[in-house]
Amino acid sequence: MTMNDDILDDTIDIITDHALARPGEVMPATIHLLPVTTRPFFPGQAVPLLMDADHWAATIKAAEREDHGILGIIMVDANTSESATPKHFRRIGTACRVHRVQKVEGRLQVLVECLQRFEVERFISGSAPFSAQVRYFSEPLESPASDIKAYAMAVINTIKELVPLNPLYGEELRIFLDRMGPDDPSHLADFAASLTTADKYQLQEVLEAVDLMPRMEKVLELLNNELELARAQHEIRQSVEERMETQQREFFLREQLKSIQQELGIEKDDRTAELEKFQERLAKLKLTEQATRRVDEEMEKLALLETGSPEYALTRNYIDWITLLPWGRHSRDNL
Repeated sequence: MTMNDDILDDTIDIITDHALARPGEVMPATIHLLPVTTRPFFPGQAVPLLMDADHWAATIKAAEREDHGILGIIMVDANTSESATPKHFRRIGTACRVHRVQKVEGRLQVLVECLQRFEVERFISGSAPFSAQVRYFSEPLESPASDIKAYAMAVINTIKELVPLNPLYGEELRIFLDRMGPDDPSHLADFAASLTTADKYQLQEVLEAVDLMPRMEKVLELLNNELELARAQHEIRQSVEERMETQQREFFLREQLKSIQQELGIEKDDRTAELEKFQERLAKLKLTEQATRRVDEEMEKLALLETGSPEYALTRNYIDWITLLPWGRHSRDNL
């Protein structure tokens, strides 16, 4: 979807404000759930949603009525979010705070601030608006161990390798480096995963990797796949551009050579060469008066038409055919 200016401004504000659960904030034990089918969301993101107002307005309003304004967004294994039932819900999702809701042409535009991973313990309401009792996974606060920090640096360096191959990563990386670094590996891993074009199931695996080391390993694997894909795309694009440049260069050189040859009288253009060839043929033939008038008309037309036009080709083929006939030539009858 395309965000309007207000939603974009709010997104930037939320990102600048870290988009994380506030220190000491008590998260609610019971929250309403919003199923999604596209891809999971990660803590640290500010995400615009576009959804059917008739089906999900009640869920959004229920979350807004709560003092905390928290909504659980969770991926479902269903064809559409509207057809989801509790059995389709994945175990782990992301608790989000609702920031802005707008209704546009029967659709809801909702901006959410993704805060923290949670796990569904039991459903309280098994139909929309869904609600469930949940438990949260806290983020590590202590300084990361040396092996975790090494993975974090590898993640950052891989993202930096992606930047020259795909400029879209440049702005994302700038925002990230302003917010966090290798000393915040949990949110680094989540941010890096959200950058990739991995499918929703691979991203869900990252979301469900609560322990930091397995999560970093999964994310680094996704980033390396992304890097290989970006390199392949870059090579293909470069190869195509080089071929186009070579073809354009050859075309201009041929045109320049043709122009020089014409100026020096070394070579005639295609139209002149064709007309002279037909004139030579006609000089050897004895056409009827009617045929002569028709051929003269077609020769005049050929001299005026653009060589690349369909009518030029049609006229040229007609004259070619008419001048190949044996006008004035005959043999003695032998009955």
